[in-house]
Amino acid sequence: MDMFDIEAYGQSKVDWLSAFLALPHGIPSHDTISRLFAQLDPEQLQACFLS
Repeated sequence: MDMFDIEAYGQSKVDWLSAFLALPHGIPSHDTISRLFAQLDPEQLQACFLS
């Protein structure tokens, strides 16, 4: 799965996601999603999933 797939999934589920998230500009682009994932610390993310 790559960022294009995540964006496509978001586009296909935008109505459902809008029930949980404010999306005033729609689904973020694959570039924005990529920048977000680049900022995540893998060790902290793992710790969150394990707790």
